[in-house]
Amino acid sequence: MHQDEKLRGEEAEISGSCDLDTLVFDLTPPPEQDVESAELEASTFFDAKPVAAVEDDGVMMVAADGSRCGYIPGYSIIGRLGQGGMSVVFQAVQEKLQRIVALKVLTPNRCLDPEAVARFEIEARAVARLNHPNIVAAYDYGEADGRFFLALEYVEGINCAELIRAEESLAEDCALRIVRDAILGLSHALSLGVIHRDVKPANLMFAKGGVADASRVQSEIQVKVTDLGLAMMEETAQGAATSDRELAGCIAGTPSFMAPEQARGEVVDFRADIYSLGATLYQMVTGVRPYDAESAIASIKQKLEERLIHPLDLRPQLNPGLVRVLDRMMAFDRNRRYQTYEELLDDIEALLEGRWARTAELAPNCSSFLPSKLRPPMATSDSKASIHDERTEAIALPQLKKNSPSSIWPWLVGAANGLALGFILGKWI
Repeated sequence: MHQDEKLRGEEAEISGSCDLDTLVFDLTPPPEQDVESAELEASTFFDAKPVAAVEDDGVMMVAADGSRCGYIPGYSIIGRLGQGGMSVVFQAVQEKLQRIVALKVLTPNRCLDPEAVARFEIEARAVARLNHPNIVAAYDYGEADGRFFLALEYVEGINCAELIRAEESLAEDCALRIVRDAILGLSHALSLGVIHRDVKPANLMFAKGGVADASRVQSEIQVKVTDLGLAMMEETAQGAATSDRELAGCIAGTPSFMAPEQARGEVVDFRADIYSLGATLYQMVTGVRPYDAESAIASIKQKLEERLIHPLDLRPQLNPGLVRVLDRMMAFDRNRRYQTYEELLDDIEALLEGRWARTAELAPNCSSFLPSKLRPPMATSDSKASIHDERTEAIALPQLKKNSPSSIWPWLVGAANGLALGFILGKWI
């Protein structure tokens, strides 16, 4: 499918996955549904009231049989946490185990869409593979009366997007700790063949105790990666993508944070997640959302044609080592990004410990950033060698030609000095 056809906004269906920023652009129209019945069903759905509800105990809706269930059997709805074009997330109690969960349910019209149901099942199977403290866990998946649901670990805390809105920009050490935890979670996912494809601030949750409130960030933060609604599963961790239901012919993700190859509708690998995590870090440390155009289509076009303002021009006090890591994470060409999570994690840990990152600086023509107004342009192209210390970051000088005057000059000076010394010694003797 031609790229222009993919980006033809007036023909494209735009749907969200858990929040309205996550978009899927597809030329397939959604299934038809009677308008009156759809509105009635949506009203019942979004009110989160079970059909059999007869009273409200002030916390949960109580069903006629006294089980406090009814909307999704086995779960008591407490309230709504969020909603998007594809799903609604409720806070609920899993009655059998008496634990609070985040209950994600497909919206009524999406339950009639086989593609949406298949994508929802992929999310359930993807998150079920994972068992890591930095990834939200899955507890249950099923279908009840035509409603597809996924019960997830409930994280009591704010997400990174909310923290950025409150703080405008985050301190470097705080941002780096958030990225470090996200890397640990994403690396675990990759080891089990799962690629997230929608890494962004809103999908990084802070567990209770990590952030006391939006205005005070504590030193210890536990981040949990959430929302694998666009996850892609591979046969092997480093192999080619072989998901059961790849979104062929679609552009799926969040325009501001998706990698360029993702914006082109190409099949992606884990390096797209590295780019998205870099875009998240960019917003954390600068306070500016990358490629934030008036529309999703405009954001994608901007990403493919324009460069971002250099981080130092937005926040001059940033550590140059952090900027170099950020530039590498967001390289337009995925082959110039970090090629393993381990390599990226080493640099993040180095910055947190006050050491210099090992990665070499990208050449200007490989960077996703405009040249900084606060620093002279680079004198060299990108080097394959690692840089261990910025103080020894060598600038490759042009090699002198063997027969050039510059190469003869030191010999002439030496000879003249020798003659002068001989003359002085001879006269003294």
